Amino acid sequence: MSEPTQLSSPEAPDGGRCSLVAELNRLPWTHPEHFATASKCGIFFRERYESTGKLHDIARAVYYGRYVVAHKDGTLPKIQLMLSLNKRFTHDHNEIFLHESMSLLNDVYDAGDLRKVLSHAGDAKLVMCLAQTQKLHYFYMGSSKKAPVDLDSRLSADREHHSAMPFEVRLSRAKDISPGVDVNSPDAKRADRLWLWSQQYKVEDEEDFHSSLGYLMEAEKLVDIYCPSFCHIYHSIVGLLRESYLSTLKLERLDQAIAYAQKATEAKVASPAQRAIFLSDLGLHCKLRYDRKARPQDLETALSAHREAVRLYPTRDSSKAVLLDQLSNSLHSCYLSTRKSAMWLKSHDPAIEHLKEAVLYGRESVEIERKSFNLVNLAQKLDQLFDATGDIEEEYINEAADLASEAAKLKDLSPDEQGPVLQTLGRIFARKYHKSPSYILLQKDRDSSDIEFALQALLMCAKSPVIQPLERIRAARAAGVILYDLRRYEDAWDCLREAVQNIPSASAVHFDREGQQYIISQLSGLGSEACSAGLTAGAPPLKALFVLEQARGILTTNLRGGSGELADLKCKAPNLYEEFRNFQQQVMRPSEQQVQLVDPLDLSQKPWTDPRMRAIEKLDGVVKLIRETVPGFCDFLTTLEPHHITELSDEDYITVLNTSIFRTDAIVLKRGLVDVIPFYGLLPISINGHRSQMVERIAKPLLKSIHNQRIEPHVRNHYLTRLLKFAWDSIVAPICSRLGLKEHNPTPDCPFAPRVLWIPTGIFAQIPLHAAGDYSSGNLTDSATARMTSSYIASFRMLQHVRSRSRGIQTAGNKGVVVSTASKSWASLPKGIRKYFLPSADVEAAGVTDAARFIQWVQMPRAVKAQLLDVLPSCNYLHVDSHAETDADDPSRSHLILLDETSTESEPVIARLSVKEISSTVADKSILAFLAACSTAYGSVLELLDEGLQIGNAFQLAGFPHVIASLWRAYDFVCPTLAREFYQFLNNHTDEHGGIGNDTIAWALHHAVSTLKEEYLDEPLIWAPFIHLGPMSKEVDWAEWGMNEFRKEILSSKAVGGGAARPGDAADGGAA
Repeated sequence: MSEPTQLSSPEAPDGGRCSLVAELNRLPWTHPEHFATASKCGIFFRERYESTGKLHDIARAVYYGRYVVAHKDGTLPKIQLMLSLNKRFTHDHNEIFLHESMSLLNDVYDAGDLRKVLSHAGDAKLVMCLAQTQKLHYFYMGSSKKAPVDLDSRLSADREHHSAMPFEVRLSRAKDISPGVDVNSPDAKRADRLWLWSQQYKVEDEEDFHSSLGYLMEAEKLVDIYCPSFCHIYHSIVGLLRESYLSTLKLERLDQAIAYAQKATEAKVASPAQRAIFLSDLGLHCKLRYDRKARPQDLETALSAHREAVRLYPTRDSSKAVLLDQLSNSLHSCYLSTRKSAMWLKSHDPAIEHLKEAVLYGRESVEIERKSFNLVNLAQKLDQLFDATGDIEEEYINEAADLASEAAKLKDLSPDEQGPVLQTLGRIFARKYHKSPSYILLQKDRDSSDIEFALQALLMCAKSPVIQPLERIRAARAAGVILYDLRRYEDAWDCLREAVQNIPSASAVHFDREGQQYIISQLSGLGSEACSAGLTAGAPPLKALFVLEQARGILTTNLRGGSGELADLKCKAPNLYEEFRNFQQQVMRPSEQQVQLVDPLDLSQKPWTDPRMRAIEKLDGVVKLIRETVPGFCDFLTTLEPHHITELSDEDYITVLNTSIFRTDAIVLKRGLVDVIPFYGLLPISINGHRSQMVERIAKPLLKSIHNQRIEPHVRNHYLTRLLKFAWDSIVAPICSRLGLKEHNPTPDCPFAPRVLWIPTGIFAQIPLHAAGDYSSGNLTDSATARMTSSYIASFRMLQHVRSRSRGIQTAGNKGVVVSTASKSWASLPKGIRKYFLPSADVEAAGVTDAARFIQWVQMPRAVKAQLLDVLPSCNYLHVDSHAETDADDPSRSHLILLDETSTESEPVIARLSVKEISSTVADKSILAFLAACSTAYGSVLELLDEGLQIGNAFQLAGFPHVIASLWRAYDFVCPTLAREFYQFLNNHTDEHGGIGNDTIAWALHHAVSTLKEEYLDEPLIWAPFIHLGPMSKEVDWAEWGMNEFRKEILSSKAVGGGAARPGDAADGGAA
């Protein structure tokens, strides 16, 4: 060995040295104890860092560790240095130290003496160092997307190295971890062995989850409520299911955790402390499910369990602090749920009492132990209490600010803790600024230090690479709202645009469909806010539209990306198409529930692997191959780009309605021109410092009453008439005025009203814009139906898809299928089954086939689901006469109600055709799907309206460019008349080849609805729900649309290529 560089002893800032350093300086490098002493120095400074938290201590530990590794071979020095590097990385998240630690980890895995090291290692820290380093690298580098992480090989190596330790050593470690393990008990020995083997799976990975859960399930079979091992086995199962739920958001995992937590509370050998922990687990998971499902019984169970847990736990320690904090959180949820149903809050309201009690328990938790979680939670509750009491008690907000500041100053905050701490800090200081007397009385004299500090905290959270994407998005959104309120519009636009760009990464973290829906629902309206901020900041409207489009339809794309491209791929490259579909189906298939376990003592067996993981890799490979080898498919399954919106606007006339907490606008695209029509009469309002959308505030209660079947029809018609008048006066009439659209008088050159394509966002997707009008005096001219032929489309991405599918529909073919849920013995069926059938189905089917004689119809009177799926890919026209149901929990489970193959006339068996199943079908030659069913265009979840998860949109994803759907319940007696008028119009307007054009379908529905409207004008519930989803033809007579007037209007308002006037600078009044 060559002589090492002279080791200098770095001085601490206080000039102090330890005795080990002095001893090291006395020993020459050739002394046998020199490097051993240097290693002890590193360990000393690392341990001292644990108590001081000072950077110079851990820096010296790294210094000595590097010195030993550079001049001394062996695995133990590398492990010691890895421990120091990991601590150094967690101090300030400098990734250089993490990279160095990972490099040492790779060397350790390749070392031949690792088994020997692990076999006699008495210190558990040395063994856990390997998993700790890998875990740090996975979470940091995986979340920041800077480097790929190969977990499979690491997991395999971890298992091998773990098994190298003698079982007695591992069991002794387990005994230290869980006092409930009784090594000497013959009944529990096998269970303890299985439990121990489950503990090696630490990485949040689907394969690991199933392996660990499998061992725990086997252990569960060997114990009962009287067994000493019952407690720690059930506690491990509940904890594993909770961790899996938090990483995947799969509701079935949460339901399982609640079931096991409930059973754990039945343990007969549990001490009061253990029973309190089990009750805490039950309450925690019920609270999590309440947050997802909003079921009152879950909150009641959570509150009761947490109260009992606090009562039972005997000592005031850190666990007691956690229990008190959980009870405080449940009480806070009670406050929020009560507040939703209260019109006005006063100090004696039950909601306020719940919140005050929550603050009381939160303070007690903080008194026991001041951790980031309970400091932040208490600060949030005090902030709520300050807001709820009408800003009377200023000490609440001051105490909240102090607590949040204290939490931010804590050392060694994990990435999961940093996000909530910084967000809470920002929101509280923003409230201090907005609610300060100087802000209210004299704005020019207000102190801006609070708001600048709030922005600094939120932007720090938004830009941190180690914080989870969802937390970064929330922080950026909060910062954008503050910046907009401060009239820093350009900064708000930049902040919100960046938040939108991170949405796919936040939703992609969770593979489960329900998890993705939950994430997207948490970010509802973000795209609309970004678009509004861009328009106010003066950004080009097309650019603002592109950002809006980025935040919409994410779940639809995941559910069925590129279905129009798939139909073309099937023709051009059928082999690659089949490969793609095969792997796509494997990815969509649920995970296997049965796991083949590996015996803990048999290393020759391979662990269970989720086949979806391999399918994902192969699917990525097929997509890459398609892009590289198939002509014209270089952009296969890529996202919509700004130039695509421009291309779509060159051909069509589109009106995008956008509403947010900032403003409400119509963005009109027509022949390459863009106009922004701001609705100043619909500016948001602020109540107690909270912004509220005016459109949602007016329309939401009316829509709720309209959809309430318990209300009498004449009352619901009254509410609907009010909604239609509001839509006309505030939205549609100003647009018609701006565009020069007047009452249409049919002429030979233009027999039908001009077409308008609506792209609604948010609450607009539930408003029947096509039926808007003032019908109070029987007037028909002041209405949308008198001036335009309306169609709807979910997004530009959907428009691009249906446009490609609608080309050449005149020559696609005339094969049709009529699906009807008719029953000859309808009157004799039980009431529970009768509701799934339609007594008028036979009449409607006969009318359809008689009216549209140009279509070669095939009757399907039994409406069997399997038969329908078989004919979907090849039929051109589909008419479905059945019931439909929307799912308020999971919109992708909304479905048509059909029959199963085993169904008989006397014993019908119901089968449900869901949105997911429909959208996964490829209809190659489809033209039109007429859905004579209830609510097929209705979005049951307001937060997911922008995702286009309605049944009608699912048929468009499958390949039907045109769909007739309904916004609410369709009356049975109306559908036969509507269908007959619709198909009769199509039959009378076919071309010379017997085909129909895109515009003809929209005009046919317009004609049929107008016929019903004349007869049932005072009952819009009957004629207003039916809408057309689909594109327009390219051949449009632009002169009839007032194109010259439209161009002059835009040029005079200087709206070409720029934004609209800022609402804050405009005078009050009606829509422009």
